[in-house]
Amino acid sequence: MTEAERNTSTFSSVGDKFGGQNSTSIQFGIVISVGICVFVFNGCMVASFVFVRQIRKATDALIMSLACADTVMGFALFINTTYSFLFPQQIKATVTMAFFCTMQLATFSSHFSHVLIALDRFVSIFLPLRYTLIVTLRVKYCAICIAWLCALVLAIQIFLSSKSFDFKGLFTGFAVYLIVCVHLIAIYGRIGFTAFAQRRKIQATDSGEVPSRAMQTLGKILGSFLFFWFPHSIATSYFLYLYMNDDPRQTNFVFVLCLVYTHIFGYLNSVANAFIYAWTTSAYKELLGKICRWS
Repeated sequence: MTEAERNTSTFSSVGDKFGGQNSTSIQFGIVISVGICVFVFNGCMVASFVFVRQIRKATDALIMSLACADTVMGFALFINTTYSFLFPQQIKATVTMAFFCTMQLATFSSHFSHVLIALDRFVSIFLPLRYTLIVTLRVKYCAICIAWLCALVLAIQIFLSSKSFDFKGLFTGFAVYLIVCVHLIAIYGRIGFTAFAQRRKIQATDSGEVPSRAMQTLGKILGSFLFFWFPHSIATSYFLYLYMNDDPRQTNFVFVLCLVYTHIFGYLNSVANAFIYAWTTSAYKELLGKICRWS
């Protein structure tokens, strides 16, 4: 049984355990709602980038790569869950696994995009005079292609190992999360520590001043990623520990449900990305203001 099929069967079995068809419908409704939110918010951001020239000039290519990854993720999550809900007796393993691997591809691409954005900001802060020479548009496009290629390779690996499911998908996803998390903490930690030290030197007499806007943005970026994905990493690490020790508690339906829902909760980080990376900029504020005035 593949992980995608396993998630679907988990909803059904736990729904029967806690109230039958109504409970199952609520669980599927939650997942479908998350998929719609991720797709709509990020899809609107991508659409505004395509059709609004002002936003296209003000938006970085790395941020648009992140938005595209989140849009694909939300669409695949919505379609896969809707298909499983409407046709529970006609679920095909190939279709379900295809959508699941698409979600994994988009998730890995989103994670790698976080790292690319962090590296971009690191260079812009510590090498401001050489930034335009180091981080050119061609370099950004090459980095984006490499990130999506790495994500595609990992998704293909999960797809090839799906027929003889041995939790490689969980191992792969957990390893990617750890690598991305370590990079983000190291990069933003260095930026934050340096900015805080400089701020204390310049304004040591003003102890009541609030953090700068840049520091608040960095805190939101790292905090959002950790907040939404950390619960799933904890659940996954504990599940892998039980699996490696052949502990029967790994099949406990409450724990499996927790594992599935923490994964869904992690997808909400894609909704937060739309606000943190794009809709807090002046260009998007102006666009939203125009839309509100027209309405």
